[in-house]
Amino acid sequence: MKKLLALLLLTTLSAAYAGEKEIRTSLKSKFPDIPLGQITPTTYSGLYEVVIDDQLMYTDAKGDYLFNGSIVETKTRRNLSEERSKVLFAVDFKALPLELAVKRVKGNGKRKMAYFSDPNCSYCEKLEKELVNVTDVTLYI
Repeated sequence: MKKLLALLLLTTLSAAYAGEKEIRTSLKSKFPDIPLGQITPTTYSGLYEVVIDDQLMYTDAKGDYLFNGSIVETKTRRNLSEERSKVLFAVDFKALPLELAVKRVKGNGKRKMAYFSDPNCSYCEKLEKELVNVTDVTLYI
């Protein structure tokens, strides 16, 4: 029984790898200049996730169609694309070069936030005004 399960798993992984290779070849032949990242099979409708730069897109098993947009599970109304993007493109806060940032501690500083700011940016100015009301935070700018 264990051998049968191992063989089934190996066959599934080999098929997934073959699909990824075929998709990569197909997409590269049609879009030679796009920086293809990882290609991963999804659990729904035979679709594959394709990471291109910092964007999550989808394709079919042959790489004939490439599309972007949200996939929503209708039963639960969960946005699967948004959930997956949060995992794929999450920034490891501990990996940020915080020693290069301007550090400002407000209150006890137990919460941490890092952001980029431009003195000539009106949106950055609005953010700065909102942050005046935030307490118990360490800001890295």
